[in-house]
Amino acid sequence: SSNPKSIGTDPNSQFGVWVFGDLSGNLLELWFMDEQSNKVGLGYGSIDWTGWKMVNINLSDINLNGSDIKFEGLQIVYEPFSGDSTGGIFIDDAQYNFTTPVKSESEFLPKEYVLDQNYPNPFNPSTIINFNLPEAANVKMEIFNIIGEKVVTLILNQEYKAGRHSVQWNGKNQNGNQVPSGIYLYRFQSNNFSAVKKMMLLK
Repeated sequence: SSNPKSIGTDPNSQFGVWVFGDLSGNLLELWFMDEQSNKVGLGYGSIDWTGWKMVNINLSDINLNGSDIKFEGLQIVYEPFSGDSTGGIFIDDAQYNFTTPVKSESEFLPKEYVLDQNYPNPFNPSTIINFNLPEAANVKMEIFNIIGEKVVTLILNQEYKAGRHSVQWNGKNQNGNQVPSGIYLYRFQSNNFSAVKKMMLLK
């Protein structure tokens, strides 16, 4: 925010922000600043989720001398041995001075079925495919080559709850062998919804 609001430091309170994770495995930090422009970053932990989640900390953990503390923003720290160098997160609705989140995760549930474009695209060696479900449903996700031959089934009639979900393809076929460079199709089916998108594997 260009003009962040001040927050208190009541040890019985929390500060939180809704974060849409990308399952990247990288470290998420929350940064704060006092009225003397001193800054501190607090490590929340690994981004090991996809979909909306309330990321919150105790205000007593913010060790700054100023009486007036402001939230500066979020920072993603790449973890070279466990993290993914691609992806992106979204944030919404920072909250403070609460003991429990004042919004439920259900408020962020998708309103319709959506199949996203994979990322990264082109990719090598793996890619992430996200999809939205407005209700609990069985899901099927398959990969085909450009002439319509099935390469691999990523999800086979698996029950998923309503929300935002993701699946990763490692560029291998059903037998575990690496497939060649080229254009591939991924088909998503759930209830009465079906969608197909293209992606490109480059080596």
